[in-house]
Amino acid sequence: MDVEDLEKIMRLPDGIKCATKQVCYYPGDRGVEFDLVPMMNSFEMPLIAYAP
Repeated sequence: MDVEDLEKIMRLPDGIKCATKQVCYYPGDRGVEFDLVPMMNSFEMPLIAYAP
């Protein structure tokens, strides 16, 4: 899921109940820092990171 997908979820009637999101995040793949993480922070939604 990216920013657009998370925006769609948050527009659903119970979308605000989405508690967290797990993303691929490691030194070689840090793209989420630029758009997704700030959005998640605005919803006070923690990020769960995993690495391949």
